[in-house]
Amino acid sequence: MLKVGFYIIQKLTSSRQAKRMAINFSENTPPGYPGEYEAWFTVKDGRRVFLRPIKPADRELLLDLLHRLSDQSIFLRFLGHLRELSPDLLDHFTIVNYVSDFAIVATVAENGENHVISVSRYHCDNDTGSTEFAVAVRDDWQGMGLGKEMVRRLFEVAKKNGIRRIEAVMDSSNEMLTNILKALYLRYNSKPLRGLYELSVEL
Repeated sequence: MLKVGFYIIQKLTSSRQAKRMAINFSENTPPGYPGEYEAWFTVKDGRRVFLRPIKPADRELLLDLLHRLSDQSIFLRFLGHLRELSPDLLDHFTIVNYVSDFAIVATVAENGENHVISVSRYHCDNDTGSTEFAVAVRDDWQGMGLGKEMVRRLFEVAKKNGIRRIEAVMDSSNEMLTNILKALYLRYNSKPLRGLYELSVEL
């Protein structure tokens, strides 16, 4: 098994193919797509960002985001030095059911092209019953209040979907995440976990 951030990724080629077949989606508007979560958000410098649930068509945009993240941002998000995403990982990140798996992307237009500049997501592990979350913001958009808004909206969705506790595995140097939780006035517990820390947040 390969641990990528909080996700435990196994070699699930056959199950991933089955998932693709089971989801008879339109790339632009997949079944069950919750359009009510689309919204504009204004960051601290006045620029507007469009927030929406992730779609299967966002694969290339996620790769573009990964390639634009600094080594430090990649390490804090994935707890490793990941520079590419395999097809299975792209499926895992972009094909969600919008209930037990959910992700929000922040998009902007730059030089006439759309770009994803932030992603927040949660994933419920059916085996353990635990729900884990993560957030990443492109380096040139950090410090604008975007990460806080991405986490706030993600937690709102989680609560609406019946999730009452959410967790994250993080490096001790990840002050961005703990600062976001403090800014949202959320109480959390932390405990050591194999050289890292596990946060637990009651929603």
